[in-house]
Amino acid sequence: MTEHPIIFSGDSVRAILAGTKTQTRRLVKVDDGKVRLRGKSSAWLYLDFDGVPGLSWRPWGGAQTQPYPTPERACHLGIPGDRLWVRERWAHDGGGGANCDDPRCGIQGHVWYYATEGPETRDTFAGSAHWRPSIHMPRWASRLTLEVTEVRVQRLQDAGYFDLKAEGILPPAVCGGERDVLQRDYFREAWDGINGKRAPWASNAWVWAVSFRVQR
Repeated sequence: MTEHPIIFSGDSVRAILAGTKTQTRRLVKVDDGKVRLRGKSSAWLYLDFDGVPGLSWRPWGGAQTQPYPTPERACHLGIPGDRLWVRERWAHDGGGGANCDDPRCGIQGHVWYYATEGPETRDTFAGSAHWRPSIHMPRWASRLTLEVTEVRVQRLQDAGYFDLKAEGILPPAVCGGERDVLQRDYFREAWDGINGKRAPWASNAWVWAVSFRVQR
């Protein structure tokens, strides 16, 4: 079992805490047709999806393509049983008599989380107690640890109704096909808001579909 950091937006953090988000989709990181497979330190390996939801690979400069026996092992977020620790927007404030001005203190009780604070708290932080980008959150400050339960590779637009529901996308209550269309529209807007510049919904990019559960 290994641990990997993962960044989530405030909306996603709230959905995880509410129990409505148990999946996330992240781009398969490909550079000129190559990706460094998890656990392979020797060289870049080529990926060849061949239009199917699976992986094959060949060593850098090699001629023969071989099936990759467990595609999930190429995922940068780990395999089932691994842990993801969530990075989110945060602030450090050792107030309440703590008199701690060190954002590296390691005391989780000094951490505030933007996603679940009200407007009054969010808007009054200033000075040393400023809101910090999620990418700068250290492991000790994370309040959410997730266990990976499944890893799949698929095209972005292949996500079905139950996949998008597990993404925490909950459109207004409607019936049948209209429900499915609305849900996809909601997810498309959310995806493009984050990934629109590098891999918009219309590109139908390859993604890792990672399922998880919260560790208590």
